[in-house]
Amino acid sequence: MINYRVGIAVLAAVSAAGCAAPGTTPAVSPSPVVVPSGCVPERVRWSAPVTEPRLTQVTLHQEDGDMTGRPVLDAPFTPSITGVNAPADWTRMLAASLSEHAGMKVKTGPAVLPDGGYGFPMQVTDDPAIPQTLFFEGATIVSAEFTVSCTTAPVTGGFTSWTKVDFGGLACGSIDPPTEPLARLAIGYCPATAAPRPSGYIDAVPFDEDEQF
Repeated sequence: MINYRVGIAVLAAVSAAGCAAPGTTPAVSPSPVVVPSGCVPERVRWSAPVTEPRLTQVTLHQEDGDMTGRPVLDAPFTPSITGVNAPADWTRMLAASLSEHAGMKVKTGPAVLPDGGYGFPMQVTDDPAIPQTLFFEGATIVSAEFTVSCTTAPVTGGFTSWTKVDFGGLACGSIDPPTEPLARLAIGYCPATAAPRPSGYIDAVPFDEDEQF
């Protein structure tokens, strides 16, 4: 006689074995939403924009007089739209809309320095054993989520662009830590850095011989 209860139990066990344990199957990213034909981002609702510094290029110079250097970072940045398969002209229209919403000029092209001559910043090292210097370029990145009211249904996605580009240099052997946002990111590309000043260190005050006590 067939024991149906045993058979059902075996089938259940096989089915359970065939199912992947939670967390073992990679999540499948949802496909970007396709913008309905004729929809343009005229009425856009924005989240609060977030800005952050981002390096696009860093060159390491091994010693004083090394004007060529060696690239250690090359990460070009261009504006992008995520979560939405949007037409190319949406980048320009979203940038204009976000500019008005955030009160800042949001750009549409690659984040690069304008053509022209740029002098290499003079850097002084405090540690002769660390002669390397860095020259870096970067941009202020702005990103926000948007919702566009299309005829059929709202379309929601993310837009990331930039507002300004900047450049600078730093000495890896400088005791004083960098204060500029891009420089604070760039110093991580130094092969070595100088030890910080001792706790409680105070700069010496110049003595004026003419000062009367």
